[in-house]
Amino acid sequence: MAWPLDVPRIAFRKGRVADCDRMSRPDERTMALPHLTWIMGQPLKSLIRDAPGDRRAGFAQGGRSSSMNHVVGLARQGSVALPRVEVASRSQVEGCRHWATTLGAQAKDRRYYELVEDTIHAEFDYRYFIVRDETGEISAIQPFFLLDQDLLVGAKARFGRLIAFIRRLWPRFMIARTLMMGCAAGEGHLDGSDQRAQRSSMRLLASTLVKEARRLGARLVVLKEFPAKYRSILDCFVEEDFTRIPSMPNVMLNIDYPDFEGYMKGALSGNARRNLRRKLKAADQAAPIEMSIVEDITPLIDEVYPLYLDVYNRSHLHFEKLTREYFCGLARLGDKSRVFIWRQNGRLVAFGSCLLQGDMIHGEYLGLDYTVALDMHLYHSTFRDLISWAIANGYKRFHSSALNYDPKFHLRYRLDPIDLYVRHTSTFLNAILRHILPCIEPTRFDKTLPLFDNYDELWAPAAGRRKTGLLATARAAVSQATRAVVSSFAELRSGILSALGSLSTSLETNWGRHVASACAVAVSTLVLLGVSHYVDSPYLIFAYALLIPVVAARFGRAAALSAAVLSSICAAFFLIEPGFSFGIETDTDFTAWLSFCVTALLISQLPGRRYARNEVR
Repeated sequence: MAWPLDVPRIAFRKGRVADCDRMSRPDERTMALPHLTWIMGQPLKSLIRDAPGDRRAGFAQGGRSSSMNHVVGLARQGSVALPRVEVASRSQVEGCRHWATTLGAQAKDRRYYELVEDTIHAEFDYRYFIVRDETGEISAIQPFFLLDQDLLVGAKARFGRLIAFIRRLWPRFMIARTLMMGCAAGEGHLDGSDQRAQRSSMRLLASTLVKEARRLGARLVVLKEFPAKYRSILDCFVEEDFTRIPSMPNVMLNIDYPDFEGYMKGALSGNARRNLRRKLKAADQAAPIEMSIVEDITPLIDEVYPLYLDVYNRSHLHFEKLTREYFCGLARLGDKSRVFIWRQNGRLVAFGSCLLQGDMIHGEYLGLDYTVALDMHLYHSTFRDLISWAIANGYKRFHSSALNYDPKFHLRYRLDPIDLYVRHTSTFLNAILRHILPCIEPTRFDKTLPLFDNYDELWAPAAGRRKTGLLATARAAVSQATRAVVSSFAELRSGILSALGSLSTSLETNWGRHVASACAVAVSTLVLLGVSHYVDSPYLIFAYALLIPVVAARFGRAAALSAAVLSSICAAFFLIEPGFSFGIETDTDFTAWLSFCVTALLISQLPGRRYARNEVR
């Protein structure tokens, strides 16, 4: 069986990669294989079965290795090695020469990923994709991690006992196993020597990532927070039915000015300049604040970490929670890391951790002493000192992390969009998810973001599902599929009629009534989510009241009561601010929700009497 060189060939494997560099030499075409390896979408064993006798023997000989399987038949025929993706652990990638330079052009290079794995979220399962090209050489290493995402984490404060009771019966209730490719603490980046290598690696990953997620038991696959500059490269994931939505964006500030005064005159409006001068003047009238720079924060961690927690706890939207060990480990990044310290009368009142790369300084995390921060305008005072230092040391751009957008808007930052790529491993559920995600993406709830000049850049243009050059192939595939559907329609029709009959019978049982009630509430919730884009009112939830009497009349009081309870929960979680949380911010919203709960319970019991009388008859 001859292999044309222009046909992509893929093998996915899990196993030892400690010998990854030895395996990648061009003169050794051996390849470690898993318990099930796929080439061109077919199991390897089927290809071996259909291969000519001499090549089949070559495969068989390679399969007798005691530690891992080897393919030797391809090398004898002069073929190239198969492009493939391997799943590896930290200890395994450390044995590869490529690991030393992985993401080396980024501020968050491989040392940062090692730090995150060692100090944050010990419950995460950190792993790495090793991507090999046609020669067997490593072209990229992409970190990823597996986690059990608790979808009810925001509701535990109010419904903790109820959730605990349900999980005693159903341990994984509302917990989704998720595979996230990227960084657990910050935005992700693509490894690779150039854009061509990155594009090739991503196409290989896009075609195999969902299969690997299924093998690892993950229901959801997410490419976490990749900057917009990668959109053209990552379009291949959109072609594989991933949904691209904006995440909370980072921000970028141009600081290519002679000094801080030049920045204020060149970037800020007259009103913004006056407000900033007023705040800085108020800070200067207090006791002097001195700034110092350290590379190792370990001796100061007992003073620094409480300031970080103060900022973290004041935020309404939380990302990763850093640990003491994380800040102490920043020294491992060497000359890329700086920690700025501000003291007043010897007391530490603020700190900022930054990463340096090229002509850009990345402001990562900030800590403030809020007993003095607001009165002394510490945020703006530290901003002035940090930008002045960056300009004096030749940096041209200042990159800052997400959230706290209001002061950044007035300081003339620009948004630096980052994207999420999301896909469910179930084709059916993914078709539903792709329509829900644009309605629930996080940027829609922030009122400051639309004020930025480049707000529209948060959304990428829709990527084509296929390239224009493949139009004829696509049409042929559609035509063939149409003929197949027509030829099997008669058989499908009888199956559908049989299924509908079974469904009608099941709805006559108690369990079927409750399932039908839950489905009706789910459909109503999707409709109301769409309507909420145009109607901003807490009383929109009363639209559920139109559904409950219909359920009561058709399925009885018990099903109507289920609909009332489910609609109350969905109303609180999906339709009342803040969205997708059981917390209710205002008294008006809580009063509306409580009134709806009472109304729904009453309505659920009234029309149900008619159903009960019909049952008796």
